[in-house]
Amino acid sequence: MMQICQREGLQVNESTLEALVEGANSDIRLILGQLQMVRLSSRALSYDEVKVCQSPPQQQMSHAKCSLWML
Repeated sequence: MMQICQREGLQVNESTLEALVEGANSDIRLILGQLQMVRLSSRALSYDEVKVCQSPPQQQMSHAKCSLWML
């Protein structure tokens, strides 16, 4: 996953990817889709962004990236 992110120009760290994998229940298709959606609007994804987007919908509303990558 890290190599894919690097090649696509998306900056993430290991803990961010681990949170993403955990939240997607290791579904590689879902993870790749989420990373693709994030990359359309950003060059970086943080651990905090992943955790907010995996939280209840009320908390997600305040974060613009959630609406994109949780489709």
